[in-house]
Amino acid sequence: MLAPEIDTGPVVFNVAGQGTNQPINLAGNSFSNPTFDPRNFQMIYAGTSPITVTGGSEAAAMIYAPNSAITLSGGSHFYGSILGAQVVDTGGTAFHYDRSLQDEYFIVGNYMMSSFTWKKY
Repeated sequence: MLAPEIDTGPVVFNVAGQGTNQPINLAGNSFSNPTFDPRNFQMIYAGTSPITVTGGSEAAAMIYAPNSAITLSGGSHFYGSILGAQVVDTGGTAFHYDRSLQDEYFIVGNYMMSSFTWKKY
């Protein structure tokens, strides 16, 4: 079976994770993002179950799982960003952070008002 290839985007993958102890398990070459733009494949998970990511030759993604332990393995390259409660690299994965993502962020749950003004423009 061929891995899904993400060549247009963005694809936002919201994971519920109910009824399983490992809702996200990305084994080697399980996805491909030949654009190398991590915004084209975004995974959002609010649960606490562990996540395993084994990058492939074209692994580019944004993973936002602030309550989950994330394990990187496989000794390959990963392009993008990963946010987790704990991120552990067990296989020498070369992690390449994309600085264009500095202003990209997610909120898992309901949106909250962060500022307010009565000023008219």
